[in-house]
Amino acid sequence: MIQLGEQRNNLVLLEKIKEDRYTMFRCQCLDCDNETIIHSNNFGKNFNCGCSKFAVGTTTEKGLLILEHIYIDNRLTHFKCRCVCNNEFQIRYSMVFRQQSCGCFRNRCGEENHRFTGYKQISGARWWSYKDNASKRNISFEITIKEAWDIFEKQNGYCALTGEPLTFWKSSRNKDKGDASASMDRIDNTKGYTKENIWWVHKHVNQIKMAMTTTEFVSWCNKVVKYENNKRY
Repeated sequence: MIQLGEQRNNLVLLEKIKEDRYTMFRCQCLDCDNETIIHSNNFGKNFNCGCSKFAVGTTTEKGLLILEHIYIDNRLTHFKCRCVCNNEFQIRYSMVFRQQSCGCFRNRCGEENHRFTGYKQISGARWWSYKDNASKRNISFEITIKEAWDIFEKQNGYCALTGEPLTFWKSSRNKDKGDASASMDRIDNTKGYTKENIWWVHKHVNQIKMAMTTTEFVSWCNKVVKYENNKRY
């Protein structure tokens, strides 16, 4: 039986508190003299109230700088922290182990977002759609996302057939399809997706070209231009 006044680690038991089916212990921390309330099962497991592990001025493993301890009813419940973006915010004691930011990470796009699964400006979702569509059409897919990006850079970000500048979606959550024009296309449609057989073209060009060879596509484009130039109204 644990007695009042008993010390385990740097916590001294001051009071036993019944809360529904649980027993909570009100303890005094010998490191900072503050009182804290913990679950009875944690008496002997907790070294102190948490003040030394997360002392003011220390930085958590996730990169949050602790500025202030916040107590409610003599219980350490929150920390005031500074995020890597310099925003100050409050966080629950239980979340300081896991939280990485004030929430700014969720608003970051592309490589700035820690959940980004793509490469450079090619999102993971876009790359997955290329692979999935190729699989559904039974077309081999033997190119990596990095190789595809290297080819985009060799084209200096311009369409291989029209010279138009190409763009990618800046965010997969709030994408505007009208702003994204880059489309990965096979040079020879009888072959699969390899680094020797892909280039980047404007999405409208890819939609029109479809399964035509480049020679056929250019021939039809010339016919359209010639007809339009000679057409009489």
